[in-house]
Amino acid sequence: FSLPRNCTSAKIATLPVDTFRKVDEVRVPTPKPRYLEEPAPELDPIAWYTQQISSLLLAGDDFLFRDYDVDGLRWLPALDPMKVQIHRVKGRKVFDVEGEQFDSSRILHVPGVMWAGALRGMSPVEAARQTIGMGMAAQEFGARFFGQGAVMSGVIEDPGPLDPEKAKETARIWGRLHSGKA
Repeated sequence: FSLPRNCTSAKIATLPVDTFRKVDEVRVPTPKPRYLEEPAPELDPIAWYTQQISSLLLAGDDFLFRDYDVDGLRWLPALDPMKVQIHRVKGRKVFDVEGEQFDSSRILHVPGVMWAGALRGMSPVEAARQTIGMGMAAQEFGARFFGQGAVMSGVIEDPGPLDPEKAKETARIWGRLHSGKA
């Protein structure tokens, strides 16, 4: 699956990336690390950035494999977010990639929107779906609550002793006149 170069993620990927180092509270430009110049084998930087942005937007997570050589971090190839599982072992994240396990020294996880305590992010579409769903549920609840006359706006009094049959009949009539659809 690849996105056309005219889509939003490809446009974002063409924005310049500069690196800086803080020296005496001043940002000083520095040469780009080699993994930003050539982030993955056989991918130009724009295609690589497009993969990262697409993963975040569509899956809610971006996973990069930290590939080292003798000089340090060499590549950051993207992983398919659908093939990565996350769990905790003794409080630390462990990433299972098609049966092989890695810790965060080898996998860089960039999550999208996250609920507190979640291990994975969610796509903006899923976040919006949940927000809209909660709003619709609250609206439906409110409509039923008020539509069924659930808020008592008065008190029914009887001047004398009220027998059980008269109380039931009064409640039935009151409910029929003041309740909405069940």
